[in-house]
Amino acid sequence: MFNLLVLGSNPNRPTQNFIIMVLFPAIFYLKEFSWRVFYFTISVFISFVIIINFIEYFIFLGVYPLFKLLHLKLIITYVTQILSSVLQVTIYLSCIFNLPFLAYNVVAFLTNSLYRYQLIIIKYYLFVILVIWFFSFLVTYNIIISLLLNFFLYSEAVQKTITLYAAVKLQFQIYLSWVLYITNIISFLFNSITFLAFFVIVYVNPIRLFVTLKSSKRYVTFLFIVLNTTAFPLDLLIQLFASILIYFSMEFIFFVSCFLIKS
Repeated sequence: MFNLLVLGSNPNRPTQNFIIMVLFPAIFYLKEFSWRVFYFTISVFISFVIIINFIEYFIFLGVYPLFKLLHLKLIITYVTQILSSVLQVTIYLSCIFNLPFLAYNVVAFLTNSLYRYQLIIIKYYLFVILVIWFFSFLVTYNIIISLLLNFFLYSEAVQKTITLYAAVKLQFQIYLSWVLYITNIISFLFNSITFLAFFVIVYVNPIRLFVTLKSSKRYVTFLFIVLNTTAFPLDLLIQLFASILIYFSMEFIFFVSCFLIKS
């Protein structure tokens, strides 16, 4: 008699059958995961090479908002600051440009293990994250950076009793680090509020949500603003912008709850 090595052929070996049942899917998913990580790493590397070959254009885009402030000058005191700034901008942009590819790999990897409606939710949420990050980057790049620099320079001018149009020197590396820091903070704030709204709208009963917001909307908004003042930097303009965003987000969730009840 032949002893066939197939699942269930030998009832005296339950441990072997259990190991086969566990290892086969694990090996399959691990192999797919490894290939997707490999593809993503290659994509990041190619982006890194392209960006570093055209780094002067990307650095020019980074300092472009300063052209609106004619009284501001960038200085470089050490050669290592140039190298550090180049690597910082290159790595940051390489990761950002590959976010859509990362989202695609996540969705494709989860396709075999989730239901259809779950995949639709994940696709929509990842799409919203990418759109919100791009929007927050544009708003930060075109508006908020210039406003913050104007605010800081005006405060310094008032404190030192100098004219506002005096030439102010700013180190290049510190400026780039500050721009990336502000962009990440605003993007994180946008995405956190979006995730909270998404979770509440999908998983919370509309009538219960409407009653809760109607009775305690002001208190919840005040609590979020207080938490915002302790979690974010003590810059007045950032605090004001975040508080306004929180207020309108609460109003938007309240409006959506009213719409869901009506529909």
